[in-house]
Amino acid sequence: VAFVKSQPPVWPHRLSSKNWWKTPVIAPFLARSRPYVSRDLYESRRAKIYYEMYEKGDANPHTPSILEKARSHGRFTPNYHSPDYEPVWVLVITWTNIAPDCSTFSKGQCPVDKNNLPLNRFQLSLSTDGRRSYATCIYPAKTIQWASPDELQPHVTSPS
Repeated sequence: VAFVKSQPPVWPHRLSSKNWWKTPVIAPFLARSRPYVSRDLYESRRAKIYYEMYEKGDANPHTPSILEKARSHGRFTPNYHSPDYEPVWVLVITWTNIAPDCSTFSKGQCPVDKNNLPLNRFQLSLSTDGRRSYATCIYPAKTIQWASPDELQPHVTSPS
């Protein structure tokens, strides 16, 4: 998630690119990944990225519990807590079925069939009370199945 005043780039840039040098970002999962959405994948395994906004008084039945969770995060974050934090707005971004990027392998071929790739799921919650803001990364138990595409490589054992 990037915070820029100008028009966002049409094509993603590498984080090592000059385009990112002065751009504030929050990266809840910084790894080489690729959101596969091709037709040869089972629908249930296609990457999905979606968001939902919650605002005090918006009539959404889930808003009070989301604001309460954000309130708790803001009030009890070690070294950054705000005892009087009362968020009025929360944005929750969810990434599901995020697979490792296979383009780094020889000829861009995955060593694993795309329908068998490990998948990750995680969320980012951004909240504000109008003066202070908090970002909370959420990694539900057993939803991070990979951390690097290198994990797909078969293990090579050296002769004894």
